[in-house]
Amino acid sequence: MSEMYIKQEFGKYYIVAESCIDEEESYMLHMITENIIGGHLSCRVSYEGSRKCLFYDVTNKISLSTVFESRYIKLEDLRDIFEQIQNIYSVGNKHLLDERYYYMDPQYIYKDMEDDKLYLMYIPGKHNTTKSRYYELADFLLQRIDRNDNSCVQLAYQFYRMSNAETFSISMFQNIINKEMLIHKEPITSESREIKEEYEPTEMDIETEAISWTVPIGISVALILSIGVYLLYIRKTLYSLYMLTGMIVLLLVAIGFWIKTIWEYICEQRENSIVMPETPVTVDQYWADEETVVFQNNTNVGAEYDYSGIGKIQWKENNEEKTYTIKSFPIVIGKLEGEVDCKINDPSISRLHAKVVKRNQGYFIFDLNSTNGSWVSGIKLLAGEEKQIYQDSNIKLGNVELRIVY
Repeated sequence: MSEMYIKQEFGKYYIVAESCIDEEESYMLHMITENIIGGHLSCRVSYEGSRKCLFYDVTNKISLSTVFESRYIKLEDLRDIFEQIQNIYSVGNKHLLDERYYYMDPQYIYKDMEDDKLYLMYIPGKHNTTKSRYYELADFLLQRIDRNDNSCVQLAYQFYRMSNAETFSISMFQNIINKEMLIHKEPITSESREIKEEYEPTEMDIETEAISWTVPIGISVALILSIGVYLLYIRKTLYSLYMLTGMIVLLLVAIGFWIKTIWEYICEQRENSIVMPETPVTVDQYWADEETVVFQNNTNVGAEYDYSGIGKIQWKENNEEKTYTIKSFPIVIGKLEGEVDCKINDPSISRLHAKVVKRNQGYFIFDLNSTNGSWVSGIKLLAGEEKQIYQDSNIKLGNVELRIVY
């Protein structure tokens, strides 16, 4: 994937990606630029110099990686993410959009915080194998899941394990989630598999399972009886050859049915099981490193942050001095309670407004695609742009002035 960056035009923010579309993919480009498709970032074609580019509107939307910057992903969050992605894929299929062209990096999966809906970026001409397509998402989920929630951990590892296969699809994984929720009627835990399950199978389920085992068992019994009759009565008669031939055929049929039944049983157990490694591992131990996407200012999205150090964020709210004590990094600033670390109640502050990180003994601030913008020493930041800040830096978020003391 070539470099993508954020650009501001007339008060709106866009993700800009270079277009490299052939004639076979021109239909898909036409679909996403000429139609408003639910769950898909609206897109238009424009030129950056001599380059033909796709502009994806991300105004008032927050990336999935930012949403979970300050809190862990819980089981209900995980289920909601997969369900929404599957719904978006279904809508895309109705418009004949190939699933290979969805860009599944959580840095570019966006969420509208007003209605909690996800939006995917569809880039015709840039497709990856299944393994590389879901690499970033699987890695992100493994890093951000709530490890105190055993069900959430197992589900995330199940996604990691299955998405490594070329035949994987989100619909396949969503079917497994739905089946587990129906059977257990509660979150899956390792302990729940060791006790009697509450799910009661229907009469049809029992009859189907009984039939699948009855056929090979019946043939085997018939074969045993035939052998007994042959040995006792027919071995030395004229019909012995015919009887022996029939028993051989019956034996082969019995072996075939047994192999088929046992294989179906093994496949069913594999499908219904969720395997979690005893020792957690990272995706990087199994998959080769991918090229890291960078923003326009060449800030590495995957950079390591130094979480040490304590300081304070100070600001005024209704003429009252407010202070937030820094305990860890990164710090998400906004007004959406439960989703931010530092909550500022002011109409000019977005739900998720800005993010402060500490790296290499320095402090940096990012604007999170806020409505009313972020300024450092009078310079407005682009969405996703990084700016180093100091104790004497004049920081303004919307109409709120704040300073960081450390």
